[in-house]
Amino acid sequence: MMITFCKNLKTYALQMKEGNWLPSKQGKEIYHSRVCIVGYGDIGYEIAKRLKAFDCHITAIKRRVQKELPYVDEVATINDLDTILPQSDFVILSLPQSKETIHIFNKDKLLKMKKDAILINVGRGSAISNKDLIEVLNQEHLYGVGLDVVEEEPLSNTSPLWKFENVLITPHSSGGFVWQSVRNYYTELVIRNIEHLKNKETLENEVDFQTGYRKVVTYKK
Repeated sequence: MMITFCKNLKTYALQMKEGNWLPSKQGKEIYHSRVCIVGYGDIGYEIAKRLKAFDCHITAIKRRVQKELPYVDEVATINDLDTILPQSDFVILSLPQSKETIHIFNKDKLLKMKKDAILINVGRGSAISNKDLIEVLNQEHLYGVGLDVVEEEPLSNTSPLWKFENVLITPHSSGGFVWQSVRNYYTELVIRNIEHLKNKETLENEVDFQTGYRKVVTYKK
């Protein structure tokens, strides 16, 4: 989604229907940009790993600050968002849903972002208030918004979000569940968990229902 916005791929895809060759003279740069990843679990980790190829300055937002995290330049908490958002070129949400994360990105948080920032959500749709997002987009705030998840899925075909040229919507498809590698990963996970269950061990990817987050369990391979 970041590359799509920065290289104007959505615009060019639409131009293909008309057979138009119209190079765009505008765009954003990922290289050396400041990226805030809100929710640094498995998804956030994998995103940061890939963004380091662009020499991005990456801030990870976690529930608790840790001294060091792979591929991350600084670590902060949700309480620090008001300071970090105005500095970030890209804000990527990879949060689970919990009572603390529902509508965490409301009008106030959205307007604290740079006017030319890009917001992407690949976690849970409830993290962004659709109503507030539409209001902010109508104010021509934000360079682009990439949504793989929304509050109510499927997104109604009457939603104003479909009409914004700077919004990219995909139908909760970023997980790549059709890929053989993903199917292999989950099959192997289930097999390992059956063995853990037989051995009366804690399961991998078990969720803490108090926090809504996955418990971290490490097993020797």
